[in-house]
Amino acid sequence: MPATASGLPAVASGAAPQFVAPAFNPTPAEKVSPQAAFEPGQLLVLWLSDEAAAPGLSTLQQRYQLRPRQRYSLGNLGFVVAMFALPGESEAQAMRQRLRAEQPQWIVDLNARSLPMQAPAAAGNIPPRLYAQQMLGGANLKRPQAPTFRLGVVDTGVDPALTQPIALNGSLITQRSVLGPADKAADTAHGNAILQLLAGVSQSNGFAGSAPPVQLAWVGAMRELNGKPTTNSLALALALDWLLGQQVAMINMSLGGQGDDILKAVVNRVLAKNVALVAAAGNRPDGDAPPTYPAAYPGVWAVTAVDAAGQLYAQASRAGYVTLAAPGVELWVPAAGGEGRYVSGTSYAAALASAALAWQAPRFWTLSAAQRREEVCAQARKPEKSSVPGCGLVQKNSSGIVNRP
Repeated sequence: MPATASGLPAVASGAAPQFVAPAFNPTPAEKVSPQAAFEPGQLLVLWLSDEAAAPGLSTLQQRYQLRPRQRYSLGNLGFVVAMFALPGESEAQAMRQRLRAEQPQWIVDLNARSLPMQAPAAAGNIPPRLYAQQMLGGANLKRPQAPTFRLGVVDTGVDPALTQPIALNGSLITQRSVLGPADKAADTAHGNAILQLLAGVSQSNGFAGSAPPVQLAWVGAMRELNGKPTTNSLALALALDWLLGQQVAMINMSLGGQGDDILKAVVNRVLAKNVALVAAAGNRPDGDAPPTYPAAYPGVWAVTAVDAAGQLYAQASRAGYVTLAAPGVELWVPAAGGEGRYVSGTSYAAALASAALAWQAPRFWTLSAAQRREEVCAQARKPEKSSVPGCGLVQKNSSGIVNRP
């Protein structure tokens, strides 16, 4: 097979791509340290309308002696959600069971936590190894002159220096935080890497964000907890509600957790509005590992990670809910001081999948969710001799949308 200008084998149209691994040995992957799956003592109740919420809150106060610690009208979702603080986990579980039995029209659950799906960053004191752009394809795509596609992101906050126009490779960014006044914002390292993989400015070594110029709507939703970035379903509901108001076509969520009925209802409402959700499939390689949500909810594009050879990341989920794969092992991203670092995890694969999907033609986003999945899966490629689950490796769309009758 003839070689391309990059020295890699050319790929015939419709043929499985041949990926060549750079000469390096990835650092051993580490699982994310376990934390409590739920916010201690926090119970969430969600109503499908303001009209249902008013009598519901009255009933909770009069019959159950419960007053909400927090209450939000989610106007873009059409929901009302309230959080109640009980003395401990056992009390919250008991009240959840009681309310589910006595008030079946309400959506009641504990407030589940979510974490970034990342491994500890590797040192970047060696020359960068860049392979993600090549694996995503679309080398000859013409960059749009102006950012028109609206992409939402839920993550940590980001370094202000990275949000300046000179640092965004043609993209624009609008930011919002959903943290409370008592929350300490999480370290920005995770969000910084996600932002640069999406829209980072071109570097002299060839690194550049993989998305076309886009309008980014960015929600900082992670606080620091035990030294780690952590969020929960209430914060995610607030974030997704705001993003719907920003009229985004797609939302990247490089995070995951146990999930709960409130997050499920919110995700279902977002999908019902024909907004695509891309989420990290999880760093849980065991066959009997519990699902990672929101990735495991039906209709979400769950993304797993592969390395430079197209092989599945050792710590990536192999679950049946995986839709797509994207590069996510030893990805080099710029760091302060002109150096860089390597990051791994399905978090980063999800971001690169979102970047690739953002290259779809405008007509793609008018299709139904089922039609969009059909198109994306038809474009995806299976790396040779790989056990990648789902449709395969996501590709930038370089051929346009197939015309339909």
